[in-house]
Amino acid sequence: MWLEKLGYSVKNLADGKGFTFSFKKEYGLVTCDLAGNALAMQLGEEFEDHLKA
Repeated sequence: MWLEKLGYSVKNLADGKGFTFSFKKEYGLVTCDLAGNALAMQLGEEFEDHLKA
């Protein structure tokens, strides 16, 4: 939900085991076990830092 508020397009994977997101040629992947690609990890860390503030 917060990715959509940041302007990312979010789509669930067909198998229901995660989702992808994209914005301006940047693409992320998050799986149901909370693994993902580098962009997903970076945004996740930024989100956690925001929650701590």
